Amino acid sequence: NRKFSLLPPVVVATTPMSSPSSPLKNRYFAARHGTSTANVQHLIASDPELHHAYGLTEQGEELIRKRANGLLVRFGPEEAAAFHICTSPFLRAVQTAQIYCDVLKCPTPTVDTRLRERFFGALDGKSDKEYESVWAEDRRSTTHCYYGCESLESVKQRMVEVIRELEQTHAAKNVLLVSHGDSLQILECAMMGKPLTRHRQLPPLGQGGLRAIATNEHVLSSAPIPSEALQAGAMATLRRLLAWFSTDGAVPGSHRLISIGISHFCEKVRWALDLSGMPYTEDAHPPGMHFFWTLPATKGKASMTPVLCAPDGRVMWESSDILEYLQAQNPKLKELLFPESLSRSEIDGWVEYMDSVVGPHARVFAYFYLLSGEETARTVLQAGCNSTIERVLVGREARRIAGAIKRALCVNADSAAESEQACVEAFQRISEALEQRQSKYLCGDCFSAADLSFAALAYPLVYTEDLTHAFPPLRALPAPYRELVLRLRETTAGKHALRMYREHRHAPGSVRMVVPRAGRSRNRVPLALLGGVAVAAAATATGLWMAWKSYRQS
Repeated sequence: NRKFSLLPPVVVATTPMSSPSSPLKNRYFAARHGTSTANVQHLIASDPELHHAYGLTEQGEELIRKRANGLLVRFGPEEAAAFHICTSPFLRAVQTAQIYCDVLKCPTPTVDTRLRERFFGALDGKSDKEYESVWAEDRRSTTHCYYGCESLESVKQRMVEVIRELEQTHAAKNVLLVSHGDSLQILECAMMGKPLTRHRQLPPLGQGGLRAIATNEHVLSSAPIPSEALQAGAMATLRRLLAWFSTDGAVPGSHRLISIGISHFCEKVRWALDLSGMPYTEDAHPPGMHFFWTLPATKGKASMTPVLCAPDGRVMWESSDILEYLQAQNPKLKELLFPESLSRSEIDGWVEYMDSVVGPHARVFAYFYLLSGEETARTVLQAGCNSTIERVLVGREARRIAGAIKRALCVNADSAAESEQACVEAFQRISEALEQRQSKYLCGDCFSAADLSFAALAYPLVYTEDLTHAFPPLRALPAPYRELVLRLRETTAGKHALRMYREHRHAPGSVRMVVPRAGRSRNRVPLALLGGVAVAAAATATGLWMAWKSYRQS
């Protein structure tokens, strides 16, 4: 048996290994290490005896500073300094934890061997393409040790023990767990009560990724996760069916933005693309059906939107990562979103705050009210959808699709109330920042990515004119939603968001196209075929029922 000891042993609890009960005393955040030299070399580096190898690259260090500044903006200096940081002993994780510590000015990180990388056995030191060999077995078994790798159950046990111990020794703490991709996503599955075999179906925690760890009672769970059947044959079959009615892909030489029409995170990327003047094609789909385009485009690595496919074959799926890519490709956009006259760390901090607080809470609050009524849900779900089959499916199944989305995102009355309060507090904080600075913008005297991120992610809360194509009229909203919109519009932050839309949203010269969908003439054939199949299936079922009935009577 392979030994994993590389530091003095940590006391291990002897209680049964199961997920911690909710509610928890502390709030936990999963932080994956930044880009390391092993990542750049595309190597699997999981051997505990080589934990001192493969530190962070300069790019990885910069990424972690940006994440840390986001936490600092989100929690403020006093609360940030009270963070408790635990880290894996691997060098890349220790360096990541130290950067968080330096920026947040919190106590020295605690090194815990149980947070180490999952060991990949004989695959260690080989190409990271070999991960797929283990993940394929993960989908079938939680106890397998193929190639000498560490089993899912083993990783879960040691990661959950860390939570158990912290629950016994700390209370009301924000705890940052700095670890590795598989280890953290296996822990997330355990905390949410999901099968460990689905750990690769969680939204990927990319290099430098940071997010709150949800439990099965948490109000802000991760993005909806497609079922295993959807991931396999069912998804491929339905996608072929949808392809009969639509085309996808970008115009040659342009970028392709796979989006959800009503998504405020997609609006953030759409806004940046419009400002850049770069030609792009928008491929919009209803929530729940976007999986059939995002999963193939990202090769199963991400199910959420936005996804940007570049002409050179690169694919990105985090809104902030897409903005980073766009500004690197376009000097004009870089100067507009990250002006040299402003503090880059302050801009990054605000962007991270918008992504982690304003965006998720605005989504939960808006979805609770917009998806509660069937007619309203149908209007919202069909927004931006120009595919015949998708519009038909959404129109007929709006209530069921809305219910599935609400269950997947844990949207209910309690989570909506909590998110409403979080939105109000966020607007108060942003209002105070604008009033204290006494400037027209969040970070200084000119527009930046911080202002764009706030306005885009807050647009369901202030109901800008750009919403008229996707959302019901303001007067038609449920009373609690309408009252919050009117209240937030009167705040300094609300007025700021509306002004950003008026003055900066639509840039002259922007080139946006919509993926062309098949017209009615092309749709007649597959519709007729589907109708024939449906009639044949009904006739067959009727015939079998009548034969069975005759047999019983005889």
